[in-house]
Amino acid sequence: VPHDQYNYQVPEAIIMGKVPAPYLNLENKPLTQRHCNSLLLGYFLRSVRDIEASTLDRLTIEEFFLDASMGSTLAERYVDWLADPSTQSAMRRSLAGILPPGSPISPESAIAVSPASLLSDSDSIFQVHVRSNLDRLREQLQEIEKQMLETTGTERIALARGSNSLERLITQFKEDRLIDFLSSSSWLPGYAFPQDIVKLLVRQTEYGRQMRLQRDREVGISEYAPGAEIVADGFLFTSGGVWFNSKEPDIRQYARCPECRKIDRYLESERPSRVCSRCGTALTGKFLPRFYIRPDGFTTLVTDPVQRPGRSRRPGPRASEVFLLEGAANDDFSLHSVKGVTVAEKQGGRLFLANSGYQFRGYHICRKCGRGFTKTPTGRTHKTPWGTDCSGQTKVLDLAHEICTDILQLRFHDCTPAAPSIVDRAFWLSFVSAFLNGASDALNIDAGDLGGTYHGWSENSYVGELVVYDRIPGGAGHIARIVDNLDQVLNTALVRVRDCKCPDREASCYACLRSYLNQSYWEELKRRPVIEWLGNILGKA
Repeated sequence: VPHDQYNYQVPEAIIMGKVPAPYLNLENKPLTQRHCNSLLLGYFLRSVRDIEASTLDRLTIEEFFLDASMGSTLAERYVDWLADPSTQSAMRRSLAGILPPGSPISPESAIAVSPASLLSDSDSIFQVHVRSNLDRLREQLQEIEKQMLETTGTERIALARGSNSLERLITQFKEDRLIDFLSSSSWLPGYAFPQDIVKLLVRQTEYGRQMRLQRDREVGISEYAPGAEIVADGFLFTSGGVWFNSKEPDIRQYARCPECRKIDRYLESERPSRVCSRCGTALTGKFLPRFYIRPDGFTTLVTDPVQRPGRSRRPGPRASEVFLLEGAANDDFSLHSVKGVTVAEKQGGRLFLANSGYQFRGYHICRKCGRGFTKTPTGRTHKTPWGTDCSGQTKVLDLAHEICTDILQLRFHDCTPAAPSIVDRAFWLSFVSAFLNGASDALNIDAGDLGGTYHGWSENSYVGELVVYDRIPGGAGHIARIVDNLDQVLNTALVRVRDCKCPDREASCYACLRSYLNQSYWEELKRRPVIEWLGNILGKA
């Protein structure tokens, strides 16, 4: 594909290259807990006499969380099993045999966390992903059944279609494989699954019966946004709204500074400041505070016709660049062996991105049913995505995502020459892309596992720093490897842009800077500024 052009320029790197051993970050606490959960759940399921071993991999959500025909559900029996002192003693020995020295969690804490995070806690897998999801679907079904009693004719037929759709969605959810569900919910390790996903509920019964559409949340807030067209199994679907796990969405506000790129956030009821909290820049126009939600999912409209795709489709608007919310403190930075560079690592760093709609107009979302509109509806009621009447009020919202992961911050103000001011957006966007490619090439890290951004950090706000983040939730250890091999990464980044065969140094191509993830600003990516500055600080001008 076009994004692989670099590999065609240096095919020997693939043909003669070495395949490294898989790298596992043993300091990643969430990942370690997931592996402990896997061991504990495996021992439990093998101990259950009324389950055949050959069917364990086909166990469903309903069979594990909901079926109480034996007096209690399997999930409840798992909690009771782990509460038994003899079980705890045996599991402590088993976990001690797999947890390495210096593990971020102990066998005792793993045993305590596992049942609580699965079933007991208010934010457990059962409460957040099973009960709330089913409760919302059942509420919608009851709403339809109530309105069906009050209607006749074609409207009743339309409601019946919505009822069938909801019954199918409930059944489909219950029949999902338990292992797949727990992996995508980040309770079990799942290297083949995105760990933070959003789903698109296909409400058209005849098409959605076998469809389970989901995307990484960072991408899904754009590709599944209301109005976006999605091609699946040879059919064209249109997103019609957002999905809330709770009755009321958690609406908040944010403001982005155009100068230092600082993100300030507020509750919905707060009165936000019109100036940046860091540099004092006045916020006007598209930089005024905006309301946003973090969608739990997306949905089609049950009444929407499903079509065959044409030669083109309408994608959703691209999400914003990623912005740093919470990083390392200034005191955490230290000099690196690369002259003039200071670095800081932050576990549990936070980043923010938002989809503000076409031309920053946001999305008109009903705060009661989640239906999306291109403009505020004029009538007193509107139809919900499942076909009933709704009197909820719409609000203009952005669709946002917050990332919590390991981050690396690099400052170059002591280099000679110092990095350009963040006013030079083209340089920083190009440098971010070059650095990520350098890390991917030098350390054989999948390009999709890393992300990057930049922001201002000094008192005058214009001195920039590079922010690299691990796109694997919780971090997969890539950040520590980059720090240990920073000189190699920077030199490889220089080689990538300097030796590219694209004819114009004032532009870029798929082989040097462009990628799928940065396509929204391809026209701003330029090789020359990065070649000149990196060459100077590395002594290879």
